[in-house]
Amino acid sequence: MSGNGIIRAIQSIEDEQERDTITNDNDLFAPPLPRGAMDNIMEGIEGDGSPWSYMCASLFAREAKEYGALWHGVSWEAHCVVSPDFSDDAIITPDYIDLEWKKKPSDFTPKVAFVEESVVVTFYTFSGLGISGVYEHVDTYRKGTYVFETINEKIAEGGMG
Repeated sequence: MSGNGIIRAIQSIEDEQERDTITNDNDLFAPPLPRGAMDNIMEGIEGDGSPWSYMCASLFAREAKEYGALWHGVSWEAHCVVSPDFSDDAIITPDYIDLEWKKKPSDFTPKVAFVEESVVVTFYTFSGLGISGVYEHVDTYRKGTYVFETINEKIAEGGMG
């Protein structure tokens, strides 16, 4: 069994009949879209602007994207956020996985930086899905919103997961 889930953020609509209307182009790969649905679930997220709120938003967006997903519909589920003291000696993977680093950070501590009109969240994960590896995730938010663009880079590779 395999499948994908979806969560939508919906703008407030007063008219009950309009609120219950759903659009669908009869496309198997495009789920129905309720009226008032936002293009990006993160448009509906409000936070307090703190570093912690941006870190939580980065993790929430990934979790929400796979909510209700099964088997081939998941990839984020296989990721574990690595601890700040992450090292080859303390790796949480089986002994047979030796990591080959493309670039190795000196510090794996998650970071949130306020840069001009942006907020940049950086954190690292390990995934054993397919060929195991360590990933660097860099999410850039427009200050004052919780919508972000992301760059996910595999910075180390190991054996088959």
